Amino acid sequence: MAEESDSIFREVDEDVRRDQMLALWRRHGVSFVSATVVVLLAAIGWQIWTDMRESSLNDLSDRYAAAQDAAAGETPEAAASLYAQLAKDLDGGYGLLAGLRQGATLLEDGDAAAAAAAYDRVVAKAGDSRVKAFAGYLAASAKVKAGDADGAIAQLQGLALPSEPLYYSATELLAAIYTAQGDIEEARSRFDALVEDPAAPAALVARARDMLALFDAESPGADADNSVGETESGSAAQ
Repeated sequence: MAEESDSIFREVDEDVRRDQMLALWRRHGVSFVSATVVVLLAAIGWQIWTDMRESSLNDLSDRYAAAQDAAAGETPEAAASLYAQLAKDLDGGYGLLAGLRQGATLLEDGDAAAAAAAYDRVVAKAGDSRVKAFAGYLAASAKVKAGDADGAIAQLQGLALPSEPLYYSATELLAAIYTAQGDIEEARSRFDALVEDPAAPAALVARARDMLALFDAESPGADADNSVGETESGSAAQ
């Protein structure tokens, strides 16, 4: 009975530690999300400008603005349908923006799986590598919310490469997913890579160090090391 009770408490303790790790990541995650939004806007802005310069369809902006106004007065489900249709009708940057807005609206409405599918369509349609990477990152995030961690991991593994535009953010999100799954070894390897990269953003490195410190504090050897230290201190005092 005592062994069974100890096992139950260990499982609960592991869940609590995992929740603490995720809470830490969520608390500091806004900063890198805002940074990737800037990347996205710059990339799509350039693509829209190129489309408008090279295309005779100068009503794209008006059509997109009209759809936005119409969507503002609709339910999230109806707004998502409007954006879905716009994404099909428009090529170039405005079509990509419509697809992203569709995904965001679906996510706001609580349909994470449909949001992920919308973002994946943007990935397939985008020509700019930065837009493709950001849409893929959003798709992976939505898949996590939808409970498809394996799908998110598969997508992020292609984004968490040094050659990819969102390498650092994708690596951090991948590490967070592994943390949630309890795969600390995989999570640690990703956080270590971020800490050891001299070009990694300082705020991201700080978060990675915090997570690694939590791993170290909660590792099986940590208590043993502390016990040895306390024993040695006690012996010295005697």
